[in-house]
Amino acid sequence: MNWRANKIKKLITNHDKKILMKSITKMNQLYNKGDQALKNAIENIFIYSLDSLTFCCESSYKDLIFAKMSPSLQNNYFHQVYKSGI
Repeated sequence: MNWRANKIKKLITNHDKKILMKSITKMNQLYNKGDQALKNAIENIFIYSLDSLTFCCESSYKDLIFAKMSPSLQNNYFHQVYKSGI
């Protein structure tokens, strides 16, 4: 799962919006259709690292990523951010 986060970071750095959107869509599908173990992996690796992935990118990329994320992934992200006090 960490390779997916690294791939997304590289897509942001390279300004590759088309493949970035496909990757976020795939992450949504994996999360929504996956079993609990897969959901836990996505929550603990992808969602956890999302803040650092988007920290240095342009705000337009952040907006694009969050607009493409499913509501369940967005809710999970905000829950982790508020829980950790970031």
